[in-house]
Order: sequence, then structure tokens, then C-alpha cells
Amino acid sequence: MAIYGKIVGSKTIDVFNTRDAYGNLPEWAATDQEFVDNLRPGSILLPDGTLDNATDNGDGTYTNPPIPAQIVIYKTLSKIEFSDYCYAQLGDGIAGVDRFGAILKAAAASTDDGVYACLDRYESSNTIEKYNASIFIGLLQSDGIMTQEEANNIINNWPVV
Repeated sequence: MAIYGKIVGSKTIDVFNTRDAYGNLPEWAATDQEFVDNLRPGSILLPDGTLDNATDNGDGTYTNPPIPAQIVIYKTLSKIEFSDYCYAQLGDGIAGVDRFGAILKAAAASTDDGVYACLDRYESSNTIEKYNASIFIGLLQSDGIMTQEEANNIINNWPVV
């Protein structure tokens, strides 16, 4: 498969393959060059793997732009989903259920204003978002109710969409 594109201001633009996924040219083009001359005049042959916005190094090579970081979208959990998720992160089977109950009981007995405010929000919520859970878990940790390992398990393994 031949890759063609134009160079504008030392950057590649309009990078394209002349052939389809099966290696075929369109019926009207006998060669890659005929395809380029008819459809995209002024394009030049580029090395395989060259992408749009690659930098022309001036020696026949090109440096592709960095691949953008993938955007992670964390799932908003229903209260039941959150409980079930926490059980699994806090221990196997009944141990996780017991630990989750102990954490909620300790949060209810806490004299920390932040823990009280987050518990109130948790109790009145129908859904739980990672951001808000992170705040609550951080306060539970600082109040000695939850361990670092427990907090890491819940926050670092949060389900994604």
C-alpha cells in the first residue's frame, strides 16, 4: 500500500493510502501514481506509517505526532452497583460485605465534619461518581476508618464506560 500526502510548512497533511484494505486500487487507476495525479495532485510518496501532521525531518524521514492520551470515562454507579463493587474490592465474599458494613458504621460514629458531610451525601444519593467517592474515601482514610490499600483498591480499579 502506498502512502501519499502533501508537505506544508514542514508538516504532512492530507495523508492517505492509495489502495483499499485488500490492496486494490480503484478500477479507474492503473498505478498508484495515476491515482495520485488524478485525485490528489501535488502529493508525494511518504514512508509507510506516516500520519497527518508528521514533521518532515528533511532527510526523507518523518516524525509522527505523539499519540494523544486516551480519555477515560469512569462509570457512574448506582448505589447497589457501588456496594457490590466495594464488597469485591474489600475482600472475598462475606469478608468484603462485613468490611463495607464496618466502614459505614465507623463513618456514622465519626466526629470528623467532612466524614459526616460525605456520609450524609452518600446516604441521600442514588448514584456514586468516582470523584465524589474519592473525596469520601480520602476523608475515611485520614480519619483512620479505611486503610490505604482498601482506598487504592476501590479508587484504582473503578469501572470505566
